[in-house]
Amino acid sequence: MAMVLRKTLLNNLGACATIIGMKTTITVLSAVLLTILAIGCQTVPSDIPEDLTPMEYFQRGQDEVDRRNFRGGLAYYETFLERYPDDIENGVVAEYWVAFIHHKMGERETAIAGFTELLAQEDELQGRVPEWPFILSRRVLEEMGEES
Repeated sequence: MAMVLRKTLLNNLGACATIIGMKTTITVLSAVLLTILAIGCQTVPSDIPEDLTPMEYFQRGQDEVDRRNFRGGLAYYETFLERYPDDIENGVVAEYWVAFIHHKMGERETAIAGFTELLAQEDELQGRVPEWPFILSRRVLEEMGEES
């Protein structure tokens, strides 16, 4: 009788382990599926309004980046650069964000090129634009193992 009880207990434990394993597997698969959907759901605005102010481009771009929709963020910053080519001060900031987003997307060479191009303008623009994009560009390049 003890043997039958022991066998029944082991079988029940095995069944519980299988159920727990299935729950874990389902949880992991659900997480993977949600991640794939989140990445796949990154949308790029197809029609960015022409009447946005510079700060609205930056706010919307940052909102997209905060949602990890990097392509959407790029669309706002790159459109700003196209539509406001004479806005040097905000242009430097937009160029930094474009390079940084490429870095976050794992597009190493594009990011390095963007940061390097930005830093090449530093001496010419000194005193006319904020310094932080240059400081952060050097820092990110350093973290990437690149010399600025």
